[in-house]
Amino acid sequence: MLTKNTAPLTSRHTTPSTNVATHLASLSASLSPLMRKYGINAEFSQPHHGLVVLDARRNKSSAYKLRGALASAYSAKQQGAGSVWTASAGNHGVGVAMAANLLGLSATVYVPMTAPDVKVSKIEQFGARVVKVGPNFDECLVAAQALQALDSQPSAFLHPFDDQIVAAGQGTLGIELFEHFTSTIHDPAVQAVRLFVPIGGGGLIAGMTSALRHRWSEKLPPLQIIGVVDESSPASLLGTLFGRPVEALPDTIADGTRVARVGQTFLSISPLVDFIMPVPHDEIVATMRNYYRSTNEILEPSGALALAGEALTRRHSLLPKTTSALHYAVLTGRNVDNQTFEAVLNEESRRCARSICRTAYQVRIPERDGELLRFLNAVSSFNIASLTYKQQSHSSHGELSVEFEVKNSDARPLHDQLMEAFPRSESLHNTRRLLLPVGEPVAQQYRDELVTLDDRPGSFRDYIQQLHNAGALGSVGFLFYRQPSQAGAKAQVVIGRALPPSLAGAFA
Repeated sequence: MLTKNTAPLTSRHTTPSTNVATHLASLSASLSPLMRKYGINAEFSQPHHGLVVLDARRNKSSAYKLRGALASAYSAKQQGAGSVWTASAGNHGVGVAMAANLLGLSATVYVPMTAPDVKVSKIEQFGARVVKVGPNFDECLVAAQALQALDSQPSAFLHPFDDQIVAAGQGTLGIELFEHFTSTIHDPAVQAVRLFVPIGGGGLIAGMTSALRHRWSEKLPPLQIIGVVDESSPASLLGTLFGRPVEALPDTIADGTRVARVGQTFLSISPLVDFIMPVPHDEIVATMRNYYRSTNEILEPSGALALAGEALTRRHSLLPKTTSALHYAVLTGRNVDNQTFEAVLNEESRRCARSICRTAYQVRIPERDGELLRFLNAVSSFNIASLTYKQQSHSSHGELSVEFEVKNSDARPLHDQLMEAFPRSESLHNTRRLLLPVGEPVAQQYRDELVTLDDRPGSFRDYIQQLHNAGALGSVGFLFYRQPSQAGAKAQVVIGRALPPSLAGAFA
């Protein structure tokens, strides 16, 4: 699947995703005047080598999340709330604090203990009360939802991403992009428009996708939407493949996208997204560094995701070449502590590109017991960086998408050994494995579990061997493995398997 039908939603078959998207698009249209009233408009760069930078940071909060925060705070006030409270890794909290200040509401923002100082300081500057709770965002969110704002007047909880009004507020960016393209880009030679959007909890891409799919017509060039994620924070990738929120380990420097479970609001419209693109840690760091050196402006890690994805797509020709394709990349935030940013600028790559390479394969294996272990044993001498498997319906064979990180001198021996054991495997040249089409999720009856492993050679194989020896591997509907982004951290496995009732509690 390379493209989607880009006709307006009204001409499509009615599905849950189009129904939700139409509702979000309508909400975004009604909220757009509110954004303009408060001067919250995006800035668009001039096209340069086919790239337009959509900068959503140009407001006093320095982040796009002010849009969703203002939309939800305005709605809460309309319903009689005198105060609001929320949980945030930082930027949504800054947005809520600023929105509350503009609308005359009091606000309480719960942040994790690890929240960047620059974001906490901005929340307080806008007059909101800050409460630190929990070691990470997801625990902070649970704690905040169980509490009330520290105020006696009627209050409302404003979810940072899994809320349709929040998503619709972010979707006003899509309206502005549509207006920019139709009113500013006059070149009839443009044959495709591609939008790169970062995904954390999914509110931004849900809103933008809804607004754009609703407005885009067959008279315009085909539109492709690419959701970009840090491969070390794969909640959105897992959610789209599994069909529901699935817990993952968010081991990422991009605190703005550090969520363990993607929101249902995003999953409800995810079929309207064309691709999910996991980007390596080193690429995010390189993008932040390159952007600073070329513009002398700061990007926070999550703010650099879309630009990193666009650069990889262009560098490796991941999408079909056209004579004239226009790319939009959304910059989402610049709130990062100076010390953290300096560390990023000076950070060494996880691997030495001169001596170590990443090489990827699509491995075709029979759908029968023992084949996964046979594959792992066949490549036991080589380091697996990532592995993704999704069961195909009505097929006697399955496919493993596998990425290895090996010495340059080991690339040929790996290829020969793999082709000998699994001759129908395909080498994925030019990093094609980075662009994953969004399709039908695996069956819902599989139970998912998250397992963390030591970052050492063979730990993944040992885990699968343990399940196999105990007869607990069962029918695997989905399997996901990623080594950590930095040495010393934990590798993660997310597995969805149907277990016999007698073993349902084992290995939980």
